[in-house]
Amino acid sequence: MRRLLLAEGACLAVIGGLLGLAGALLYNRLILLALGSVWQGAVGTSALRWHWQFSTLAMGFGIALLAAFLSMWLTLRHQVKRTIHDLQVAGYQTISRPRRVWPARALAGVCLMGAMGLLATASPGRGQASAGAFFGAGSLLLAGGLMSARLLLRALAARGSAERVSLWLLSGRNCARRHGRSLATIALLACGVFLVVAIAGNRHDPMHDTLQRASGTGGFALYAETSRPVLQDLNSREGRQHYGLESVASARATFVPLRLREGDDASCLNLNRAQQPRLLGVRPEFFAERHAFQFVSLAPGTDARHPWQILDRELEADTIPAIADDTVIKWSLGKSLGDTLSYVDEYGHPFKIRLVGGLANSIFQGSLLISERQFLKRFPSISGARVLLVDAPPADAEAISQDLKRGLMDWGIDTLPAARRLAEFSRVENTYLSIFLMLGGLGLLLGTFGLGLVVLRNVLERRGELALLRAVGFSRRNLIRLLLVEHGLLLLAGLFIGALSAILAILPALLSPGNEVPGKSLTLLLAGLLVAGGLWTWLATVFAARGDLLDALREE
Repeated sequence: MRRLLLAEGACLAVIGGLLGLAGALLYNRLILLALGSVWQGAVGTSALRWHWQFSTLAMGFGIALLAAFLSMWLTLRHQVKRTIHDLQVAGYQTISRPRRVWPARALAGVCLMGAMGLLATASPGRGQASAGAFFGAGSLLLAGGLMSARLLLRALAARGSAERVSLWLLSGRNCARRHGRSLATIALLACGVFLVVAIAGNRHDPMHDTLQRASGTGGFALYAETSRPVLQDLNSREGRQHYGLESVASARATFVPLRLREGDDASCLNLNRAQQPRLLGVRPEFFAERHAFQFVSLAPGTDARHPWQILDRELEADTIPAIADDTVIKWSLGKSLGDTLSYVDEYGHPFKIRLVGGLANSIFQGSLLISERQFLKRFPSISGARVLLVDAPPADAEAISQDLKRGLMDWGIDTLPAARRLAEFSRVENTYLSIFLMLGGLGLLLGTFGLGLVVLRNVLERRGELALLRAVGFSRRNLIRLLLVEHGLLLLAGLFIGALSAILAILPALLSPGNEVPGKSLTLLLAGLLVAGGLWTWLATVFAARGDLLDALREE
């Protein structure tokens, strides 16, 4: 019998797996079409080709079949142990005091204590260690919440008869009758909500607080880059006169020049791994006196109150310190703090650049910042500045931009607001988060459909019970309310456990500047889950209660 039922289920799993492969290929195709058109800014190119490998499809198909087969085997393993008499009794159920409750209690306690321990030792910053600690705490809270829900269901199943029966009591006891099935419903919804909220919570609005010094713009209004070096000091009167920057707006501006040595683009707009990113030579005091930008990671021994001084630190021979965006260090370069990159100066002498600091998402993404003193020591022939940061009131930004384009036209200048440059980098991250959010939403949609099947099966198995309740005086409306409340409790429990765990997991991202949690979208999604669950329950109830219930009543 086990082999017969496993073969039957395997046939359905194969059909479902093949349909899933077709859906996966279609989804992949649509995503690539979007990245080549409406989401082109996320990859910086439209030359994307659709590619698939048979081994990848075979692996996904095999994993799906294995998961389905294992689930069916575990279920049948329990069912075949029941006696023939029990299997013949329609709607056979038992409500007995559960045994060996202590493993679930121990596991729930360990998970909840572990989450509290991680929170006690975690730092509220935005570093990798902090994010890992909070995400671990959220995952443990999710597991502990599910174990607690299992204990609650078992406790309800073990309770004796009540003196007075109410709608809520009946609904709670009905949830506990099949506590394994109820727990599976809660876990499915909780895990789906956890993933969706965790993904959505990592979105950032690059235009948020762009005037603040700690933001990714450093508080600068404009970012300008030239094809030829600017040799004159734009902060001096002579320099402004030389380039024709004598307007009132330009007179109120302050310029921060940076020397540029060309190299690989290490930003997220480059799909290839950079080997030698371009170098920017800067005077650390320009940023230190403004307290510009925000660090998320620093090398040991660095004064956190004066982080820019790390660029003037003397390291071993032929090694100089450098600062880059934290995301560039980890993902574009595949490095970590303390690692080095090899370069060759203009004399042909090799030297190394050691990564000593990581910035939060900034307008310098794709480049390495080194001290101007070290820059001139290695590349003395590169004179003048090719990157200009304009520190000016926001109201003067457009006028200053026009002055720079007019005065430095022969230098091939390109200016844009610093906030817009930051937005171009953040758009890449937010695009990929949107892709994964769509996948999570699709998973939740399939989960609600599965929930509808569970509800339908529950109601059909209890058709005789519903007929008996109608016979003793329950109205059709009361039966619908009973089933709606029963499965609504499971929906609320899953949403609550998943959302609470996800909020804890992404707490550092929520508290970080520029966070853009789509609260409206998430609220609509969670509300949609409740509505969909209620709709499935109502449809299942109407379907099971329609027609003549006399036959079902005879079997009760």
